[in-house]
Amino acid sequence: MPAAARTAASPRSTAVPAPRSAAVASPAAVASAMAAGAAFALFPLLRPWSDKAGTLPEMASAFSSPTWVLAHLLGMAGWVLLVVLAVARSRAQGGGGARAAWLMGIGAALVLPYYGAETFALNALGAAALEANDPSLVAAEESIRFAPVPVVMFALGLILLGIGAVLLARAATGRARPAAVATAVLVVLYLPQFFLPAPGRVLHGLLLGAALAWWALSLRRSTS
Repeated sequence: MPAAARTAASPRSTAVPAPRSAAVASPAAVASAMAAGAAFALFPLLRPWSDKAGTLPEMASAFSSPTWVLAHLLGMAGWVLLVVLAVARSRAQGGGGARAAWLMGIGAALVLPYYGAETFALNALGAAALEANDPSLVAAEESIRFAPVPVVMFALGLILLGIGAVLLARAATGRARPAAVATAVLVVLYLPQFFLPAPGRVLHGLLLGAALAWWALSLRRSTS
């Protein structure tokens, strides 16, 4: 039998198997996106806002509140979980995802010290003011919040997180892409939202939480 005929009669398929889709998500990506969304949404919801009222006794009360610590711990957890999401997606998305993971990791390392100071230093300051019955002690909060080095670190970290989120969204494919883009937009807006009143910041947190939940569900559907 001629070679061409033998090839045509062969039952074996010569088709090249399709590569595994880059949109397939690991369980870690789905879980970290969902958990980060919950953390970002709960942070402004639980945070006491009486420190924005302008009076020293109200500031002391807000800083010393247990929910002040809990809310800010959730804020820190949100950024850590977002980095976990970036690392998990970098394995599926290749170069763009890897660069995003590096940038977001560095960005989180820059913002977390500022969160730590707000969480623990201001909490201790508020507790000391109440214990001494001297609300004027909390006037020192400006030296904690607005010292040049921590403010620059915090702003630079948020900028790097925003750039990383944009790169992660650009590398996203399939049905997860719109949710990744929505998340990136809201991460980019995280720095400007600090200049909004409390309702605006709460709304931003809820929208970011919803975008991450949408991303998690999209990744889960693509896996299924």
